[in-house]
Amino acid sequence: MFGVNNNGNNNNQIDLKLKTSESKPTRKLELIPMTLLSNLDIKDSIEKIDLGSKSSLEPILNYPFLDEIKSNLEENSEIEKLKKITPKELKILGQKSPGAFLKALLPAALESEKRYGVPIEVTLAQAAIESGWGKSPIGYNIFGMKGSGTAGSIKVNTAEYIHGKKIIVKANFANYHNFYEAVVEHGECFTGNKKYVSAVNQYSKDKNLFNFVDNIAKTYATSPKYGKAIKATIATYNIHNMADEARKASFK
Repeated sequence: MFGVNNNGNNNNQIDLKLKTSESKPTRKLELIPMTLLSNLDIKDSIEKIDLGSKSSLEPILNYPFLDEIKSNLEENSEIEKLKKITPKELKILGQKSPGAFLKALLPAALESEKRYGVPIEVTLAQAAIESGWGKSPIGYNIFGMKGSGTAGSIKVNTAEYIHGKKIIVKANFANYHNFYEAVVEHGECFTGNKKYVSAVNQYSKDKNLFNFVDNIAKTYATSPKYGKAIKATIATYNIHNMADEARKASFK
């Protein structure tokens, strides 16, 4: 017999209890930090902890809560990979395979949706549009976000539409240490603007993706065709199916 307790005082630890088949007193196992498991196989990690015989751990290895841990570790693993991708490597992915470009950013887009309610589809489509599929990011900034990021800012020339006329201006754009930071901060920016907040609230209620796009497009970009470009990118590259599969896998 065994029991599992998610310690209320520390969300990053798992409190396991194990009772032997010989009805000996319950043995309380040491708290296992999630960081200990982050880069190891679940089963190997538990077996490496000195808790007694391997056979006594079999019930724990098959316990359903491990499915959630495995899912989280897989997401974390993909996020760590994303953090190491350089702008040059993302550019190559975008040129060789739009699907590979989108898949590389998918784990961070999923996390952004969970944290801030921004649809995965919109995050990925905007990354593709704003960076030209990785051809022209501003450092690690693949969303064309202005201001300052976790790595400061970069001043570059950019096209803006003023009263319907396209002009070139210099502006400060946010800079980041990696693409993961860029994706997460992109999601966070939707919490600081009333129109964005309204769009996020709308989407959380009706899950109407294209209404969400219409609600944010004019605020996000000055191009009158920006909303249509997002919708076309989502449809052309089947991003909705990719996003749905990621959601389902995340909640298994």
